[in-house]
Order: sequence, then structure tokens, then C-alpha cells
Amino acid sequence: MTVETRERRYSGGPSAGQIALGLLLVVAGLVWLLRSIGVFDLSWDLLLPSALILVGAALVATARGRDHGGLVFLGVVLTLALVLTSITPINFSGGVGDRTVTPTTAAELRSEYALTVGKQTIDLRQVTFDAGETRIAASVGIGDLVVRVPDDVAVRATIQIGAGNADVMERRFSGANVDETYESEGYDTASRRLLLDLSVGVGNIEVSR
Repeated sequence: MTVETRERRYSGGPSAGQIALGLLLVVAGLVWLLRSIGVFDLSWDLLLPSALILVGAALVATARGRDHGGLVFLGVVLTLALVLTSITPINFSGGVGDRTVTPTTAAELRSEYALTVGKQTIDLRQVTFDAGETRIAASVGIGDLVVRVPDDVAVRATIQIGAGNADVMERRFSGANVDETYESEGYDTASRRLLLDLSVGVGNIEVSR
């Protein structure tokens, strides 16, 4: 077979690997879209390994083809994402970018704030908290989480970090798989109590007044 014949043979259209990669990307995009608009709620703990299995099946099905670069790259990315989510508390549904939230009343508070990648600042200093305990959860997958609290509330903060640092009321925690709790003096008997459940996959947490 001449070189010219081989070139004609392999330039007639997309390879099986390219077609499989395209179909996988279309399916992934549709699933992400449907999940984002609330059609269904599929956990990333299930979605990521399922996608990795599909990539592996596509590689097996196209084993005799010549172009597997895209599938191999996608498989590597999915593997890294799967490993990362298995060892760090990353929420993939929170969006990307820098976000600042400044509620002024207790009614404006949300029970949970999530960001996937970026910096999330939650400034609570203008809020007059109701008597009793108020719980707020906040998470950042990769990046920084900053929480400002009023002077007139007692604070208990549970801190989870896959890898990084936390500065909580002049106390510092750092390292990998950080799981710590900070509690201000007299928390249990305070009239207004703020319970913070804070987590960052990779990055930093700061809590201050």
C-alpha cells in the first residue's frame, strides 16, 4: 500500500475515537445542563466514576483505531477529578469566580452558601441575629472562604479543609485533612449563637469580627 493510498484511507472522516469522544462530551454536557437547572440531582460521587467507565469502554471499543489522544486525555482528567473529590470536600455545583454576600437582616440569610472555584466572602456584621442558635454552612471547592461575624454573637465554627490553612478568631489550623472546631468563650450560655459549618477542598478559611 502506497503512502498516498494510506493518506486517503485515514483522511476520509473522523476516527472512531473522535466520534466516541464527541458523544461522551455531548452526554456530559446534557447531564450537567439538566443537573444545573434542577431536572434531577445526580451526585458527583456517582457521575464521575460513571463517566470514567464510559471513557474506558470507548477506549476498548476503538482499540484498533489510531486516534485515542482525546479519550486518553479525558480519562486522565476524570481520574484526577475523581481522586480529588474522594480526598477533599469539593462542591461542584456552586459556580466559579469571586462572590461577596452582605445580608442586612436575618431574613436574608441562607442556610448554605457554596462556591466551586474562587473567593467567597460572607459579611454578617450588619445582621441582627435572632435569639438562640443560627446555623450557616459555607463551602468553597478550590479557593478562599472568608466569614465576618458581628461582635454581639458567640461563634462555634467547624472547620474542614482538604489541604490549606484556616485562621479563626486568631487561632490557626493548617495542613492536610484538617478537621477542627473553634468555640468562643461562653457559647452555650450566650443569648445569640452562630454555628458555622465551613469547608474548603483546597485553599484557606478566615473567620473574624
